[in-house]
Amino acid sequence: MKKILIIFTYLFILNNMFCQTVENSETDIINQSEKYNIIKLQNEIEILKNSISDLKSNNLMYSRFYEESQSSISLTVNIFMIFIGGAFILFVYLFKRPDLMWKKVKNTEKKAKIILNGLNLKIEKIDFLRKHQETIFILNKKSLFNYTDEDWNLVNIFSENASDLEENNRTFNDWIFLGLSAYRKITLRKSVEAFKKAIEINPNSEIAWKHLGTVYDKNHQIDKAISAYKKVIELNPNNDVAYNNLAIEYVTLGKFEEAQGNFLKAIRLNPNNCYVYTNYFEACLVNNVPLDNKLVEVFKDRFSDNKSANASFEMLNIYDKIIKQNINDLNIELKKWRANYQTLSWDESFRDIETWINSETVDPKYKKDLMYALNFFSSDSPFKNRP
Repeated sequence: MKKILIIFTYLFILNNMFCQTVENSETDIINQSEKYNIIKLQNEIEILKNSISDLKSNNLMYSRFYEESQSSISLTVNIFMIFIGGAFILFVYLFKRPDLMWKKVKNTEKKAKIILNGLNLKIEKIDFLRKHQETIFILNKKSLFNYTDEDWNLVNIFSENASDLEENNRTFNDWIFLGLSAYRKITLRKSVEAFKKAIEINPNSEIAWKHLGTVYDKNHQIDKAISAYKKVIELNPNNDVAYNNLAIEYVTLGKFEEAQGNFLKAIRLNPNNCYVYTNYFEACLVNNVPLDNKLVEVFKDRFSDNKSANASFEMLNIYDKIIKQNINDLNIELKKWRANYQTLSWDESFRDIETWINSETVDPKYKKDLMYALNFFSSDSPFKNRP
C-alpha cells in the first residue's frame, strides 16, 4: 500500500513537471510568435508609411497639373471668346456697311493688279537687258562677216527697240545695235554715225571700234579702217580678229609684208580660227608668194572636218592650179568642188581676188579661166571669209 502511494506521489510530481514544461513551451512559442508578428506588423507599417508618402507626392503633382490645366483652359476660353467677339463685330460691320467694304476690296484688287503689272514689266525689262548683254557678249567674239541668221534676228529685235527711244535715252548697246542694223541694210553713213555715238559713250570699247573699221572697209575707206583696227589692238593687243582684219586691209593696199605679219600674229593668238588661215593663203596667192607647207599641214590637220574651211582652201587651190597650168579640165574641177560643198551657204567677199585677176601681175592668158572660176564661185559661195 505504501509502495502504491509512493508511486502515485511520484507520478503526480512527474505530471506536474510535464505540465509545467508544456506550459513553458507554450509560453515560449507564444512569445516567439508575438515577436514575429510584431516585426511583420512593423514592416507592414513601414510599407504603409512609404505608400502614404507616395500618395502625398502624387496628390501634390496632380494638384499642380489640375491648376495648370485649369489655367490653360481658362486662357483658351478667353482667346476663343475674343475671336468669337471679333468675328461677331466684323460680321456686324460687314452687314452694316457692305457697300463700303466692297469698294475697299475692289480698290485693293486694283492696287494689287497695278503692282503686279509693274513687277511683270520690271521682270520683262530685266530679261530684255540680260538678253541684250548676252547678245553683245556673243557678237563681240565675232566679226560682222560671220554673223549667223540668228545673230541678225537678235540685232533686228534690239535695234527696233532702240529706234523707239529718244536719242538722249539710248545706251551704248542701243547704238551698237542701231549701227549693226544700218550696216546690214547697207546704209553705211547711219552705221558710222551709230558706232561713233557708241564710242562717245565708251571710247575704250573694242566692239565699237572693230565694227566701225568693218563699216569703213565696206565703204572702201581703207585708211580709216586701218586706224580703227589699230585702235582695237591698242585697247587689246590679244584681239586676233583685229589683227586679221588689219592684215586684209594691208593686202588691199598691196602691202604684203605688213599683212603677213598681222596674219601670223592672229594665228598665234588663236590657232583655231580657220578663216585667218584661208585669208592668209589668199594673200599669198594674190601676191604670188609660195605657201608655207608646214602651215598648210597644220591647217589640214586641224580643220579636216570643217567643210567651210576646206571649201575655201580648195577654191584657192583651183586658182593656183590655173596659174601653174596644173589643171586638165576646169569644168570638171569646178563640178567636183560643187559636189563636195553645194550644201553650204556663204557671204564671200571676192574683192581682193577680183583686183588681183584684173591686175597687171597676172598673165593675160590665165585671166579668162580665172574670171570664169571667180564667177562660178561668186554664184555658189559656200561660206563666210572673215572671222
